[in-house]
Amino acid sequence: MNVSLTPELERFVAGRVASGRYQNNSEVVRAALRLLQVQECKDALGINGAEPQPQPSEAPSSMNANADPFTS
Repeated sequence: MNVSLTPELERFVAGRVASGRYQNNSEVVRAALRLLQVQECKDALGINGAEPQPQPSEAPSSMNANADPFTS
């Protein structure tokens, strides 16, 4: 398999190898693909990694929408 990268991505891969964290370009690409696999699995399961934010209807009743949250 041959993979073409943009010059920017080539520099990024080379930088990761130069840092000593990876032994060669293939290790960097494999690590990136593993992360992509994990992210796509999370996406398929509806898991985005962010904490769920309360919807306006779920906000505590003591919260005033116009109140300054930093002065209470």
